[in-house]
Amino acid sequence: MHARTSASLLSTTILVAAGILANPAQPTAHLVNGRFFGPTSSQPLALNANESLLAVANADNDSITLFGVNGTQLNRLAEVEVEKEPNGVAVLPDGSKAYAADTVSGTVSVIRINRDRGVFRLVDRIRVGTEPYGLALTPNGTKLYVTNARSNSVSVIDTQSDSVIRTIADVGLEPRGLAVTNDDDGDDADETVYVRITRPHRTRAESRTARS
Repeated sequence: MHARTSASLLSTTILVAAGILANPAQPTAHLVNGRFFGPTSSQPLALNANESLLAVANADNDSITLFGVNGTQLNRLAEVEVEKEPNGVAVLPDGSKAYAADTVSGTVSVIRINRDRGVFRLVDRIRVGTEPYGLALTPNGTKLYVTNARSNSVSVIDTQSDSVIRTIADVGLEPRGLAVTNDDDGDDADETVYVRITRPHRTRAESRTARS
């Protein structure tokens, strides 16, 4: 059973699923014309689209480690200090920025990356909800979705301005995991975002259109 509300500006759909997929599949993403090919999901480690850059969240020492990837070889590039207890990480398709969900601090840290110049630098902290946990990018990397576990909400960040452009409230109790579809076009406004609820208070799935 579904409940749906509509918004004319944007057709991105948020599906909040209570307890779906206890062990969700780990999707892969590849580069097609500067964007991801295949779905993305929230993880404690993330690749850019051509799989040449790996970011790893270190919740125990408040940092993100960045690796260059060449086949099965890893080259440690940098370790960047972020805010308190990063649990989720995401990397833009072109590898120019990485984002970390700082769970204790209530922020998303922004790391600027320029491998040619050796630049790996924390440049911003975006205030979101309480206990941000999961991060997932849209296929073209224009929007970043953030689950706020204790606010029961999802923040939507514009990755060009690195600012919150919408907060989707009341998605369910303790949202943590995220997954974003990819319909293989240049429009990020028509994708579906799935949110995993850790403590479901209802068994039906709820869909709503988010204006962002």
